[in-house]
Amino acid sequence: MGYKLNKSDIYMLVLFYVIGIAVTLSTYDFSTQIVEALLDTLIYVTFSFTVVYIIVFIFFPYFFPKNKIFLLFLCTAVLMAIAGVLEIYFYNLTEGEGAKFLEKYLFTFKVWLWGIATSAQNAGILLGVFLGKKFYDAQLEVQAKEKEKRESELRLLKAQIDPHFLFNNLNTVDSLIDSDPTVAKAYLQKLSQLYRYLISTKDDEIVPLEDEINFAKNYMFLIEKRFGSAYQFSVEGMDGKEEVWIPPGALQTLIENVVKHNIGQAEDPIYTDIIVHEDKVIVTNDLRLKQKTAESTKTGFKNLQARFALLTDQPVEIIVDDKYTLVLPLIKEVD
Repeated sequence: MGYKLNKSDIYMLVLFYVIGIAVTLSTYDFSTQIVEALLDTLIYVTFSFTVVYIIVFIFFPYFFPKNKIFLLFLCTAVLMAIAGVLEIYFYNLTEGEGAKFLEKYLFTFKVWLWGIATSAQNAGILLGVFLGKKFYDAQLEVQAKEKEKRESELRLLKAQIDPHFLFNNLNTVDSLIDSDPTVAKAYLQKLSQLYRYLISTKDDEIVPLEDEINFAKNYMFLIEKRFGSAYQFSVEGMDGKEEVWIPPGALQTLIENVVKHNIGQAEDPIYTDIIVHEDKVIVTNDLRLKQKTAESTKTGFKNLQARFALLTDQPVEIIVDDKYTLVLPLIKEVD
């Protein structure tokens, strides 16, 4: 909860008192009560604002975070009683009856109840509006911080890119330059498109699925040029698909894992099918695990799961039988 008087608080105070003062002054006869009207208005504004300010900006910050609710209510009641009695006294003082009021009521229990009622009447509406606004502001602040935290976590997760990916592709280009310059040129073009996509989406939480599919196809091209027909890919279900969203690089992670963990051969390739459904993408590949997988940081799939967890309540599903299947939920609504 924000415990500082901000610009919107000031605007609200001005609006409230413009209306409140107008209503108060409308009850006076300005031909005979102009001085009394002005003094009463000054007393009303001074005491109502003081009560609200102390409760909202002093009592709440001190008691509420410590969960001292009873003390908060007790101090609020005492404050309202004292402020109310003083306010009544000043009203009587403007009418020349201040001494009489003190003599008759000061040491009675009734006057303190009267004081609470007066403070509640004059400051209650403003206090309720102010507290409601402050709790609303606090909710917005919490949401903003949660969003900032989520975006920060996503940026960190997206930054965990396997450096071997770049090195492997540069080595492939180096070998192709000597053996097949034309293919090397095409390879570099696809690689540049791939990195252009990674750079352009580095600050994006999600991207259109169509963009991610095109990115994945570029990545598939690189794999096919590196390994020949040992790894083969197909994409189905994109025709006429309404716009849906997915974290950038999600399909790359899955395709990369297919190559990293499975042995593909030209005469016995690993087939990977990417099938787009209405609310999910299903990626299925043959299982032919390598006996010794290259050293891995084991962050790829966990990274992907964490990114989806920050974006949707639908989990990433894994199905392992004679094939390896991953089900990625698609995101239909964008904030």
